[in-house]
Amino acid sequence: VAVKRMPNDWITKSPSEFKVRHPHASENPWSDLAMLRTLNQRACPFVCDLLGLFRDEDFTYVVTSLATEGDFFSFCRSRLLPRPGQAREAAVRPLAVQMFSAVRWLHARGVAHGDVSLENMVLTRDGSGTIALRLIDFGLSTVASQRRGRMGGKHVYLAPEAYCQRVFDQRAADAFSLGVVLCAASAKDYPWASAKRGACPNFGLYADRGFDAFVAQRAAPCGTRLVDLFSAPLAACLEGLLRVEPV
Repeated sequence: VAVKRMPNDWITKSPSEFKVRHPHASENPWSDLAMLRTLNQRACPFVCDLLGLFRDEDFTYVVTSLATEGDFFSFCRSRLLPRPGQAREAAVRPLAVQMFSAVRWLHARGVAHGDVSLENMVLTRDGSGTIALRLIDFGLSTVASQRRGRMGGKHVYLAPEAYCQRVFDQRAADAFSLGVVLCAASAKDYPWASAKRGACPNFGLYADRGFDAFVAQRAAPCGTRLVDLFSAPLAACLEGLLRVEPV
């Protein structure tokens, strides 16, 4: 099993009370647990099992099923995957299919994850040796289809519209984050540091000149340009996911 420890002063009557009492907390554990429990009740096949909550004088312990292979970020950085190129793309493909299926499952039931990232995907190996992908950390998830202004989440994965003070589609923002995940897993590097206008030259190139110009100029850490690393189907998938809305 996996055990997460939280201080007992995090226990509140509701997620909204937690935000009031802990305005600078990087997590929203009770929203996370509430959504995980709901997804377990609905037999979601793409999340870990919530096995129980336990408490002593100082801490509350959240027990879930164990992801034997760790998180997707560490997996992508390890030597378990080949160098960027055709072999790596082939190895990443079955995991990409699972992450697409996982997010589509949520969206079909009215849930936006809100923090899609390599770090929020974990891997577990079943008895046959097959690796299964699971989504974690639902602290920013919501059943609202739209949101106004800056949403939470990690800067490198956020869609550009998430930085603007206007209403945007949270499920489309999830799709953009999936594109960043797929690019990072395939190239072993993030496409940019931030999709906020003016914050990163790489995103500026992409936003101003388009996908083809971006992959033609952007090189992976191995020194090869992205256009020479990605197959045509992968490039088409990334171009669709990383669509920049007018901002």
